[in-house]
Amino acid sequence: VDGILESWIWKMAAALKSQHKQINVIIADWLTFAHQHYPIAVQNTRYVGQEIADFVEWLEKSIQFSRSNVHLIGYSLGAHVSGFAGSYISGTNKIGRITGLDPAGPLFEGMSPTDRLSPDDANFVDAIHTFTKQHMGLSVGIKQPVAHFDFYPNGGTFQPGCHFMHVYNHIAQYGITVYHYQFKIHFINEIQGKKIDSSFSMSLTGTKEDAKNLPITLVEGINGNKTYSFLITLDTDIGELLMIKFKWEGTAVWKNIWDKFQTIIPWTKGTRRPGLIVKTIRVKAGETQQ
Repeated sequence: VDGILESWIWKMAAALKSQHKQINVIIADWLTFAHQHYPIAVQNTRYVGQEIADFVEWLEKSIQFSRSNVHLIGYSLGAHVSGFAGSYISGTNKIGRITGLDPAGPLFEGMSPTDRLSPDDANFVDAIHTFTKQHMGLSVGIKQPVAHFDFYPNGGTFQPGCHFMHVYNHIAQYGITVYHYQFKIHFINEIQGKKIDSSFSMSLTGTKEDAKNLPITLVEGINGNKTYSFLITLDTDIGELLMIKFKWEGTAVWKNIWDKFQTIIPWTKGTRRPGLIVKTIRVKAGETQQ
Protein backbone atom coordinates (compact mmCIF):
# COMPACT_ATOMS: atom_id res chain seq x y z
CA VAL A 1 0.00 0.00 0.00
CA ASP A 2 1.82 3.06 -1.27
CA GLY A 3 1.69 6.70 -0.25
CA ILE A 4 1.01 8.33 -3.64
CA LEU A 5 1.92 5.51 -6.05
CA GLU A 6 5.69 6.12 -5.86
CA SER A 7 7.66 4.85 -8.85
CA TRP A 8 9.75 2.45 -6.76
CA ILE A 9 6.65 0.53 -5.67
CA TRP A 10 6.73 -1.49 -8.90
CA LYS A 11 10.39 -2.38 -8.35
CA MET A 12 9.61 -3.51 -4.82
CA ALA A 13 6.76 -5.70 -6.07
CA ALA A 14 9.09 -7.29 -8.64
CA ALA A 15 11.74 -7.87 -5.96
CA LEU A 16 9.24 -9.60 -3.69
CA LYS A 17 8.14 -11.87 -6.54
CA SER A 18 11.73 -12.77 -7.41
CA GLN A 19 12.56 -13.75 -3.82
CA HIS A 20 9.37 -15.64 -3.01
CA LYS A 21 7.92 -17.66 -5.86
CA GLN A 22 4.78 -18.90 -4.11
CA ILE A 23 3.20 -15.51 -3.42
CA ASN A 24 0.90 -12.99 -5.04
CA VAL A 25 1.80 -9.31 -4.79
CA ILE A 26 -1.12 -6.90 -4.96
CA ILE A 27 -0.66 -3.13 -5.22
CA ALA A 28 -3.49 -1.00 -3.85
CA ASP A 29 -4.13 1.89 -6.22
CA TRP A 30 -5.75 4.59 -4.08
CA LEU A 31 -4.16 7.53 -5.90
CA THR A 32 -7.41 9.48 -6.31
CA PHE A 33 -7.92 9.36 -2.53
CA ALA A 34 -4.29 10.09 -1.64
CA HIS A 35 -3.79 12.95 -4.12
CA GLN A 36 -5.86 15.39 -2.05
CA HIS A 37 -5.22 18.09 0.52
CA TYR A 38 -3.26 16.31 3.19
CA PRO A 39 -5.95 16.33 5.93
CA ILE A 40 -8.45 14.89 3.44
CA ALA A 41 -5.96 12.21 2.38
CA VAL A 42 -5.53 11.35 6.07
CA GLN A 43 -9.27 10.94 6.44
CA ASN A 44 -9.37 8.74 3.32
CA THR A 45 -6.92 6.27 4.86
CA ARG A 46 -9.83 4.85 6.87
CA TYR A 47 -12.01 4.28 3.80
CA VAL A 48 -9.22 2.56 1.88
CA GLY A 49 -8.39 0.46 4.93
CA GLN A 50 -11.99 -0.71 5.06
CA GLU A 51 -11.86 -1.67 1.37
CA ILE A 52 -8.72 -3.74 1.91
CA ALA A 53 -10.28 -5.45 4.95
CA ASP A 54 -13.34 -6.32 2.83
CA PHE A 55 -11.07 -7.70 0.10
CA VAL A 56 -9.22 -9.95 2.55
CA GLU A 57 -12.52 -11.23 3.93
CA TRP A 58 -13.67 -11.94 0.37
CA LEU A 59 -10.50 -13.97 -0.26
CA GLU A 60 -11.24 -15.99 2.85
CA LYS A 61 -14.79 -16.77 1.79
CA SER A 62 -14.15 -17.38 -1.91
CA ILE A 63 -10.91 -19.40 -1.91
CA GLN A 64 -10.40 -20.15 1.80
CA PHE A 65 -7.26 -18.02 1.90
CA SER A 66 -6.23 -17.59 5.54
CA ARG A 67 -5.81 -14.03 6.76
CA SER A 68 -2.83 -15.24 8.78
CA ASN A 69 -0.94 -15.49 5.46
CA VAL A 70 -1.57 -11.83 4.63
CA HIS A 71 1.39 -9.44 4.90
CA LEU A 72 0.48 -5.78 4.37
CA ILE A 73 3.40 -3.47 3.56
CA GLY A 74 2.49 0.19 3.78
CA TYR A 75 4.57 3.27 3.05
CA SER A 76 3.87 6.70 4.57
CA LEU A 77 0.07 7.12 4.62
CA GLY A 78 -0.14 3.56 3.32
CA ALA A 79 1.24 2.32 6.63
CA HIS A 80 -1.79 3.71 8.44
CA VAL A 81 -4.10 2.41 5.68
CA SER A 82 -2.68 -1.04 6.46
CA GLY A 83 -3.27 -0.47 10.16
CA PHE A 84 -6.92 0.45 9.58
CA ALA A 85 -7.33 -2.60 7.34
CA GLY A 86 -6.08 -4.77 10.17
CA SER A 87 -8.36 -3.15 12.74
CA TYR A 88 -11.48 -3.16 10.55
CA ILE A 89 -11.32 -6.82 9.55
CA SER A 90 -14.13 -8.74 11.26
CA GLY A 91 -13.77 -11.63 13.66
CA THR A 92 -11.31 -12.39 16.43
CA ASN A 93 -8.44 -13.59 14.23
CA LYS A 94 -6.00 -10.98 13.00
CA ILE A 95 -4.09 -10.74 9.73
CA GLY A 96 -0.58 -12.17 9.82
CA ARG A 97 1.75 -9.21 9.54
CA ILE A 98 1.93 -5.49 8.84
CA THR A 99 5.15 -3.67 7.96
CA GLY A 100 5.10 0.12 8.14
CA LEU A 101 7.72 1.88 6.02
CA ASP A 102 8.25 5.34 7.47
CA PRO A 103 4.62 5.74 8.64
CA ALA A 104 3.33 9.28 8.10
CA GLY A 105 3.66 11.66 11.04
CA PRO A 106 1.39 14.71 10.59
CA LEU A 107 -2.08 14.16 12.11
CA PHE A 108 -0.97 10.73 13.39
CA GLU A 109 1.75 11.67 15.86
CA GLY A 110 0.39 11.46 19.41
CA MET A 111 -2.94 9.98 18.36
CA SER A 112 -4.50 7.00 20.13
CA PRO A 113 -3.72 3.47 18.83
CA THR A 114 -7.15 3.24 17.19
CA ASP A 115 -6.36 6.31 15.04
CA ARG A 116 -3.06 5.10 13.53
CA LEU A 117 -0.96 2.02 12.90
CA SER A 118 -0.54 0.09 16.15
CA PRO A 119 0.54 -3.36 17.44
CA ASP A 120 -3.14 -4.28 17.81
CA ASP A 121 -3.66 -4.37 14.03
CA ALA A 122 -1.96 -7.71 13.22
CA ASN A 123 -0.34 -10.73 14.82
CA PHE A 124 3.01 -9.06 14.16
CA VAL A 125 3.65 -5.42 13.34
CA ASP A 126 7.06 -3.95 12.54
CA ALA A 127 7.92 -0.42 11.47
CA ILE A 128 11.01 1.25 10.00
CA HIS A 129 11.32 4.96 10.82
CA THR A 130 13.64 6.72 8.36
CA PHE A 131 12.53 10.37 8.12
CA THR A 132 11.61 11.85 11.51
CA LYS A 133 13.81 14.94 11.18
CA GLN A 134 11.82 18.13 11.66
CA HIS A 135 11.87 20.92 9.10
CA MET A 136 9.76 24.07 9.61
CA GLY A 137 8.24 22.31 12.63
CA LEU A 138 7.09 19.35 10.53
CA SER A 139 8.21 15.74 10.73
CA VAL A 140 7.25 13.75 7.65
CA GLY A 141 7.61 10.39 9.42
CA ILE A 142 6.10 9.51 12.78
CA LYS A 143 8.56 9.45 15.68
CA GLN A 144 6.69 7.46 18.29
CA PRO A 145 6.77 3.64 18.36
CA VAL A 146 3.78 2.18 16.52
CA ALA A 147 4.65 -1.54 16.28
CA HIS A 148 5.83 -4.60 18.18
CA PHE A 149 9.32 -3.80 16.86
CA ASP A 150 10.31 -0.30 15.71
CA PHE A 151 13.58 0.25 13.84
CA TYR A 152 15.31 3.64 13.52
CA PRO A 153 18.20 3.38 10.98
CA ASN A 154 20.81 6.09 11.61
CA GLY A 155 18.63 7.23 14.50
CA GLY A 156 15.62 7.46 12.19
CA THR A 157 15.96 11.19 11.58
CA PHE A 158 17.32 11.31 8.04
CA GLN A 159 18.99 8.99 5.52
CA PRO A 160 21.98 10.05 3.36
CA GLY A 161 20.98 10.48 -0.26
CA CYS A 162 17.35 11.37 0.43
CA HIS A 163 16.32 14.70 -1.09
CA PHE A 164 13.93 15.87 1.61
CA MET A 165 13.14 19.21 -0.03
CA HIS A 166 11.19 17.36 -2.74
CA VAL A 167 8.98 15.93 -0.02
CA TYR A 168 8.33 19.30 1.59
CA ASN A 169 7.68 20.92 -1.78
CA HIS A 170 5.07 18.25 -2.47
CA ILE A 171 3.41 18.88 0.88
CA ALA A 172 3.40 22.61 0.17
CA GLN A 173 1.84 22.00 -3.25
CA TYR A 174 -0.98 19.78 -2.05
CA GLY A 175 -1.45 21.64 1.17
CA ILE A 176 -1.39 21.02 4.85
CA THR A 177 -2.83 24.51 5.41
CA VAL A 178 -6.42 23.34 5.14
CA TYR A 179 -8.21 24.12 8.40
CA HIS A 180 -9.23 20.92 10.09
CA TYR A 181 -10.71 19.65 13.33
CA GLN A 182 -10.24 16.26 14.95
CA PHE A 183 -13.48 14.92 16.42
CA LYS A 184 -14.10 12.08 18.86
CA ILE A 185 -17.78 11.30 19.53
CA HIS A 186 -18.89 8.71 22.06
CA PHE A 187 -22.14 7.08 20.93
CA ILE A 188 -24.30 4.67 22.89
CA ASN A 189 -26.65 2.63 20.73
CA GLU A 190 -29.32 1.20 23.02
CA ILE A 191 -30.89 -0.99 20.32
CA GLN A 192 -29.13 -4.29 20.93
CA GLY A 193 -27.72 -6.06 17.89
CA LYS A 194 -28.72 -3.33 15.41
CA LYS A 195 -26.27 -0.98 13.73
CA ILE A 196 -27.49 2.57 13.17
CA ASP A 197 -26.97 4.53 9.95
CA SER A 198 -23.87 6.63 10.63
CA SER A 199 -24.70 9.57 8.35
CA PHE A 200 -25.27 12.90 10.07
CA SER A 201 -24.31 16.55 9.76
CA MET A 202 -22.52 19.08 11.92
CA SER A 203 -22.43 22.87 11.94
CA LEU A 204 -19.55 24.81 13.47
CA THR A 205 -19.86 28.35 14.81
CA GLY A 206 -16.62 30.32 15.04
CA THR A 207 -15.52 33.81 16.00
CA LYS A 208 -14.98 34.69 12.32
CA GLU A 209 -17.37 32.56 10.29
CA ASP A 210 -19.79 29.66 10.45
CA ALA A 211 -19.61 26.34 8.63
CA LYS A 212 -23.07 24.84 8.25
CA ASN A 213 -24.46 21.38 7.49
CA LEU A 214 -21.17 19.55 6.98
CA PRO A 215 -22.02 15.95 5.98
CA ILE A 216 -20.32 13.25 8.06
CA THR A 217 -20.35 9.54 7.27
CA LEU A 218 -18.48 7.12 9.50
CA VAL A 219 -16.83 4.09 7.93
CA GLU A 220 -18.83 1.71 10.09
CA GLY A 221 -22.34 1.86 11.47
CA ILE A 222 -22.92 2.95 15.05
CA ASN A 223 -23.11 -0.11 17.24
CA GLY A 224 -22.94 -0.58 20.99
CA ASN A 225 -20.99 1.72 23.29
CA LYS A 226 -18.05 3.13 21.36
CA THR A 227 -16.03 6.25 20.52
CA TYR A 228 -15.68 7.16 16.83
CA SER A 229 -13.00 9.44 15.36
CA PHE A 230 -13.09 11.53 12.18
CA LEU A 231 -11.79 14.75 10.63
CA ILE A 232 -13.68 17.80 9.43
CA THR A 233 -11.78 19.91 6.89
CA LEU A 234 -12.60 23.49 5.89
CA ASP A 235 -11.25 25.79 3.18
CA THR A 236 -11.69 28.92 5.33
CA ASP A 237 -10.63 29.93 8.83
CA ILE A 238 -13.73 30.18 11.04
CA GLY A 239 -11.65 31.43 13.96
CA GLU A 240 -11.93 30.06 17.47
CA LEU A 241 -14.61 27.37 17.70
CA LEU A 242 -17.51 28.51 19.88
CA MET A 243 -20.37 26.10 19.27
CA ILE A 244 -21.10 22.75 17.64
CA LYS A 245 -24.50 21.75 16.27
CA PHE A 246 -25.03 18.04 15.79
CA LYS A 247 -27.89 16.80 13.59
CA TRP A 248 -28.94 13.24 12.88
CA GLU A 249 -32.11 12.42 10.95
CA GLY A 250 -33.75 9.02 11.20
CA THR A 251 -34.30 7.12 7.97
CA ALA A 252 -37.38 5.19 6.89
CA VAL A 253 -35.62 2.01 7.97
CA TRP A 254 -35.08 3.51 11.42
CA LYS A 255 -38.77 4.37 11.63
CA ASN A 256 -39.69 0.77 10.80
CA ILE A 257 -37.42 -0.41 13.61
CA TRP A 258 -39.27 1.81 16.07
CA ASP A 259 -42.64 0.52 14.81
CA LYS A 260 -41.48 -3.06 15.34
CA PHE A 261 -40.23 -2.38 18.85
CA GLN A 262 -43.37 -0.49 19.81
CA THR A 263 -45.48 -3.42 18.60
CA ILE A 264 -43.53 -5.90 20.68
CA ILE A 265 -43.09 -3.66 23.72
CA PRO A 266 -45.88 -1.05 24.01
CA TRP A 267 -44.45 2.16 25.45
CA THR A 268 -46.36 3.62 28.36
CA LYS A 269 -46.67 7.32 28.92
CA GLY A 270 -43.52 8.72 30.47
CA THR A 271 -41.38 5.74 29.51
CA ARG A 272 -38.24 6.61 27.52
CA ARG A 273 -37.75 4.22 24.63
CA PRO A 274 -34.20 3.07 23.76
CA GLY A 275 -32.38 5.31 21.33
CA LEU A 276 -29.10 6.70 20.11
CA ILE A 277 -27.25 8.64 22.81
CA VAL A 278 -24.38 11.05 22.21
CA LYS A 279 -22.44 10.86 25.45
CA THR A 280 -19.47 13.13 24.73
CA ILE A 281 -18.04 15.18 21.86
CA ARG A 282 -14.36 16.10 21.94
CA VAL A 283 -12.76 18.29 19.31
CA LYS A 284 -9.26 19.64 18.69
CA ALA A 285 -8.27 22.28 16.16
CA GLY A 286 -5.64 20.69 13.95
CA GLU A 287 -3.41 23.76 13.77
CA THR A 288 -3.26 24.47 17.51
CA GLN A 289 -4.22 21.05 18.97
CA GLN A 290 -6.45 22.93 21.42
